[in-house]
Amino acid sequence: MVALLTDQAKPNDFGLVMGKAASIPEPPRLDASDLLRATFAIVVDSDSHYTFSHELGHLLGGKHDRLTQPGRGPFSPQYDYVRGYVQADKSFVTVMGYEGEGLVRVPAYSAADRSWNGKALGIPLGQPDAADAARFFRLSTRVVARYRGANAPLRDVVALELSVSPALGGAAVPGILGPYSRGSLVSVAATPRVGYRFARWMLDGRDAGADPHITVSMEQAHALEAVFVDGDQWCRLEVAPQPADAGGLIVLTPPGPAYLPGTVVNVEWVSLAPGHALEQWRLDGQPVGDGPSLALRMERTHHLEARLRDKRTLSRPREDKVLEANGERRLTVRALDKESGLPLPHQWVAFSLSRAPKGTRLEGGPRAQTDAEGYAHAILQTGSELGAVQVDARLSGGAAVQFDFEIASRILAITGGNNQSLFSGDTPTPLRVQIRELGRPVGAGAQVTFVLVAAGPGLLLPDTHATTNQQGEASIQLSGQLRRPGHAIIGAAAEGAHEPVLFDVWGVENRSLEIAPRLLRLKIGESARLSVQVQDDGHLGRHVPLRFTLDAGTTGLTLPTDSVSTDADGKAAIHTTAATAGGTARITVAAAHADGGAPAQTCELHVRA
Repeated sequence: MVALLTDQAKPNDFGLVMGKAASIPEPPRLDASDLLRATFAIVVDSDSHYTFSHELGHLLGGKHDRLTQPGRGPFSPQYDYVRGYVQADKSFVTVMGYEGEGLVRVPAYSAADRSWNGKALGIPLGQPDAADAARFFRLSTRVVARYRGANAPLRDVVALELSVSPALGGAAVPGILGPYSRGSLVSVAATPRVGYRFARWMLDGRDAGADPHITVSMEQAHALEAVFVDGDQWCRLEVAPQPADAGGLIVLTPPGPAYLPGTVVNVEWVSLAPGHALEQWRLDGQPVGDGPSLALRMERTHHLEARLRDKRTLSRPREDKVLEANGERRLTVRALDKESGLPLPHQWVAFSLSRAPKGTRLEGGPRAQTDAEGYAHAILQTGSELGAVQVDARLSGGAAVQFDFEIASRILAITGGNNQSLFSGDTPTPLRVQIRELGRPVGAGAQVTFVLVAAGPGLLLPDTHATTNQQGEASIQLSGQLRRPGHAIIGAAAEGAHEPVLFDVWGVENRSLEIAPRLLRLKIGESARLSVQVQDDGHLGRHVPLRFTLDAGTTGLTLPTDSVSTDADGKAAIHTTAATAGGTARITVAAAHADGGAPAQTCELHVRA
């Protein structure tokens, strides 16, 4: 055994390496003498405690603690107990471990028959997470001591080859490691691992009895095998539960949760919906990978956790911030996958009033679930008392948005003519408003003033004043015709009303329509979901009426409705009922134009019988 002491430390990706050693064979033997297997080096001015003892332990056959080195690596499972030991309360670690995160290294190797300040220094061989390096070192140090000099073995020596079956069944531990003088007696003990029991010895291929302790006369070289069989104890893989809206699940193959030691379990994260992505696997609190699958060899009970990255976001449309007293407002939020932009159905959204005057409340319960397009709604009912209102909407365990309103006694509301899309030559529809006081129309005679805030080319405002009728409504007609694409904004205000309102009128030259997917394959019993995107002159085609037609063929597909309008993002969704038979169907979508013509898109649906 050779030790190199140096004061030169070279940094690498892990910082400064204070010590490094090569391991001797398992078990140690006298016929392995190359320096690769019997050398170590340390930095003499290292601040790390017990570096010399740590590296020496490697040469004697010791491995790191299970917190530092969760896996066994290339080493034999029979000697997996030659480990550092982390005390159960994480108060200290023995020499073969590392300090950090509150762990203090103590000057002792793991030993199941010793304690430190009244706490165990190890776990006996055969028990889960066995750590008893001292037991093994009592054997390996003898081999090192006999390597050269007066204590070297005689020339007439024979070997006892020890093995276990299966490899994870347990350990065969001799009273002293060989090679042995011819004619000597060697005692060997079989210790089963949890989940196994000792069955018998096989000496040179012949049954040598079922006593776990055996004495072998070394008149010649022998091969001794300890045979273990499945016991009545199992290893369990405890999987941390996933939230109901995680959009995926953990699949174990074989399913478990109880396994015989040595079983390889394939773990897979199966994503069922957007919204969450696997970020990291953690085994017994330690990171073990971030890929979609993981292979675990069950040698003891483990706790597995899939840590997820929340990709959900919550948005809300632009809202008029004025609320009508004694009225109601439908609040809308939408859950989306912020990476793919896909809507997230079946997400629970909690609505809560964080600020409101007396009499204002949320109707219909505190939670709502998103629909197929990711939308969730709540009804806000206002009372007669005026003041500020704040509503919070939050995804379960995720993103949140906030609504801020002001309740006013008199409000001006748009009742028609807003968000018009006009093609060249179209005549605008009248712009209509209503004045309401404490939730009721004000009646006839109130004055409303209209202002052309931004004039679209060709549109004029012939009159700027209108008087309400008995229903509290007033209207005005734009004159002229929109000759080329543009955007007109018309404002309306009434005396005593909390805020003015704005009308948007869009002049459109080119409208594009896109349906996705263009081809969809279904099975009998499945329904179709299509999305439509409308753009007007490259901008979002808001509130554009769409018409659907379905040629169902023999599939039995039906449409719940044949028309819908795009939302504020220029999108709309089409849903069918479930297919009842095989065949081919076609859905055609047309975007309505004022002149009756519209570009159309078709999706073909193939239903497998």
